[in-house]
Amino acid sequence: MKRRAEELNAATENNDTVHPARKRRLEYTEADAQLAKLYNDLSDEVKATRIKAAAGLVRALKDAEPARLDQSLTRLIRGLCSSRKASRSGFFVALVEVLQLTKPTDSHDNAQFTPLSLIAKVESLTEPEGSANNQVSLTIITSPFFQSVFLMRLQEKRDYLLGRCIAFKALIQSRVLFQDAPDQTAWQTLLDHVFALIVEYPSVRKDYGAILYESLPSLALLKQDETAYAQTLLQKLQSLSLAKSAEGLAIWLSAVHLFPGLSLSKNVWHYNDPLNSKERAVVAKILRDGSNTETADAASTGKSGNGTPQSMPSFAWTPVLQELYRRYTATSKTSDFEKFWTEAVDGEYLVIHVCLSSANM
Repeated sequence: MKRRAEELNAATENNDTVHPARKRRLEYTEADAQLAKLYNDLSDEVKATRIKAAAGLVRALKDAEPARLDQSLTRLIRGLCSSRKASRSGFFVALVEVLQLTKPTDSHDNAQFTPLSLIAKVESLTEPEGSANNQVSLTIITSPFFQSVFLMRLQEKRDYLLGRCIAFKALIQSRVLFQDAPDQTAWQTLLDHVFALIVEYPSVRKDYGAILYESLPSLALLKQDETAYAQTLLQKLQSLSLAKSAEGLAIWLSAVHLFPGLSLSKNVWHYNDPLNSKERAVVAKILRDGSNTETADAASTGKSGNGTPQSMPSFAWTPVLQELYRRYTATSKTSDFEKFWTEAVDGEYLVIHVCLSSANM
């Protein structure tokens, strides 16, 4: 028994003499393993598992040093670029919550996490290495191997662009982007990035347009200058002649509903109303093709709309139908909805049907 006690005492003394740096490495390894499991669970296909992992990550990073927060932001932003399982859904939820932790606290001023620095971080982490040139045609690549590599690079580029899109959405939804209000520098910078990508990459136009449309309810929750932020968005939309696109239509209708004090341009829609009877044919074409190619927006982008009906309905249908529902009155003999549906849906369906029948003859 005496010998056993001596051995235990010796082991205790040896443990106490372990170099502090080695102890820190051991502790870091254990903490890192716990975080690794949480990051892995963020990709789980079961929603409850993802939510639990996001909550666990926030608890683990509460009162964390800025350097540790920065490492987590890097991991989360990169995770948004992965198409594995439900990565984008889980990492988005976690990113929104972790961004909240970057705001100044009593223990940490977190001065390094400015809105502009966070935008720059998203940009740098979502830029694929050796990105593929979208203008190169597969027809000039004769080797099946190089065609496969080229397609993989294109998919990688799209994954990174979608990751950037969702990261921008997290910046908006967390509202860290507006912590310098009324200064709109960060908001204008993000809009510049988003609209540049909308014009350059038509394949992700719907995704980036959707985050701008979905940003409006977040702007409405701001305690100050919310109308000014929405005004900036509308002005940017009009300056690029994108107001008469599916994305522009959705943003316009939602912005007018949420921000009654907006100053609207008189040169876009009749009486500033996309659902005016004189605009039905235009709106029907936008909902069918994604844009009104007869207007200046197609010329400005050079890539918007080709007159081909979209395979999937645009998200612009949601605000259009919501607005028609708000205008419905039971006393009217023929509602705006019935008139719109007759001209914009039934009429367009007949046109498409005739065109398809003619093509098959």
